[in-house]
Amino acid sequence: MIPRKLLTITRAGQGSYIAGVWQEASTTQFVILASVQPASAKQMMTLPEGRRQSSAYMLYTATLLRTVQDGRQPDRLTIGGAVYEILQVGEWQNTIIPHYAAMAVKVNDGN
Repeated sequence: MIPRKLLTITRAGQGSYIAGVWQEASTTQFVILASVQPASAKQMMTLPEGRRQSSAYMLYTATLLRTVQDGRQPDRLTIGGAVYEILQVGEWQNTIIPHYAAMAVKVNDGN
């Protein structure tokens, strides 16, 4: 059995303009079960150039997570006290163990 852990995901709602001013939507949180593995050097090379030096993990889970490619804010989570966002998601819907492989990359806090 693959070791898995509980992770709390923070998901931003869809914002909107109110009287011409952008209003961020509230966030929701939910818990997923995932295997958390450090991203390999090969996986890190798939990141945009400015993010390749960041810390990254691969999450293997049955839950589909959001990325910026979905047209919304990416889902976020905390690993080891640092905030990560979902940058890529791959679907592995085989007949043995269907799952999603999501890459979580550390959010640059400006330091």
